Amino acid sequence: MFRMQALLLTAVLLAGQVQAGQPDLTTTAAFESTCATLPRRAPATPREQQAYVICKDVALIQHGWTFLDRLLHLEQSKRPSNAELMAMIRKEFLQLQDGLRETREVLEKIELKSPQDGLLVKPATWARDLNGDGTLSVAERNFFAIPRRHDRVLDFGLPSEEEAYYENETNRSAMIRIDQTDIRWAVTMHYTVEALAAYMLAYEIRENSATGGTEIRLIDPSSMLRARDLLAKGLRASERMRLSALAETDDDMEWLGNPRQASSVFPVPLDADDFDVWGELNHHLIPLVDGKTLLAGPEAAEDEPPGWLTGLCPPKQGLDIAQIFRDPPKNLGNATEEGDVGALTRPYCRKIDASRPASGLTAFITAMQEKTRNDGGYLMRSLRRLLWVH
Repeated sequence: MFRMQALLLTAVLLAGQVQAGQPDLTTTAAFESTCATLPRRAPATPREQQAYVICKDVALIQHGWTFLDRLLHLEQSKRPSNAELMAMIRKEFLQLQDGLRETREVLEKIELKSPQDGLLVKPATWARDLNGDGTLSVAERNFFAIPRRHDRVLDFGLPSEEEAYYENETNRSAMIRIDQTDIRWAVTMHYTVEALAAYMLAYEIRENSATGGTEIRLIDPSSMLRARDLLAKGLRASERMRLSALAETDDDMEWLGNPRQASSVFPVPLDADDFDVWGELNHHLIPLVDGKTLLAGPEAAEDEPPGWLTGLCPPKQGLDIAQIFRDPPKNLGNATEEGDVGALTRPYCRKIDASRPASGLTAFITAMQEKTRNDGGYLMRSLRRLLWVH
């Protein structure tokens, strides 16, 4: 009887601890507490899995930021040689790849059966000492704040250290109730960055002792195969995300929302046309990456400059993108030193026929360029939207 009572008491206490220890990512203190008490292995409940992924990914960002910051601030006498630097960077990409794979595999297991399974998060509160110097800079305190929604052209820049910038350009009050579409968005982002990391690991920048310059040489062909596989899976994940977003009928603190969801805090506005463009792009990219279509340049008219892909392949041939990943160039520098990009691409040109037709991607991008003639910012605004969903 005593043992039964003890077991019941233990169960009650554990249940109380689990309830009390539910992940909370809505304040800075709660964020730190939640991430500090992460289990070593991915938990089983959806809410804990979401917190696990967020905390692990933030730690990955922190690690990378610290590496770059310390590298940039090394004294001249302590700076590594080029070979040592390449080895250090390769190690970082390997760690990034492994970390993203781990959290992506957790994401792919998450199935939200009710709205309550989705975590409520407030990204602007996720302040973290990213460079490890023991202080919180303005940029570090605001790094995860969601950019305020606007329809500007794509721009790049270093994180600002001006408080006014974040007051004007970020949505610090934004709160998100994570849903299944948001999980699919995160899966897509992971695949994209994983593919980029794999591509970077395939090549290495080396000094050429004969010429005194540098060259980009293939060192790991298997990484290129992995990059293609990740890219293909990421594009399919993107299409599932798009369809999932369009099917949503609620409107509760949304992240990625369809045109009917007014509560969405997604940094770029997405209307029905954007969803159509997104779907058409996936429709062209998926078979292209799979090797089922070929990327062909437009025929240049006599009174117009050559099309944007003219010269990459001979007439009636197209670029086999999948083959580039299967048998990648051994040296990316030699073929383009004289400006002859075709020398790099021609080995991957194949005959266009019924079994492998020309991809519609060329016409798609040409149409986008035509719209830019009437609206100078159209192409860059569209690119900004597509980057946020791929």
